[in-house]
Amino acid sequence: MPKDTWPTLAGLRKDTIKVVYCYSHVCHLAAAGAVEFASKGSPVMELEGGRRVWKEGEFDVEK
Repeated sequence: MPKDTWPTLAGLRKDTIKVVYCYSHVCHLAAAGAVEFASKGSPVMELEGGRRVWKEGEFDVEK
């Protein structure tokens, strides 16, 4: 999700948990996004380990 859409949460439902992650351990955008979403009352979780961990856990992916 582009960072410039974070303030409005454009295109996201407020009643679903957003899972945010980064591709690299030195990236802090996921943490920043989590703070932004939570401050707007949207449930959010940060996934440590990124997409690799998500795929290893065999979690659903929406496109």
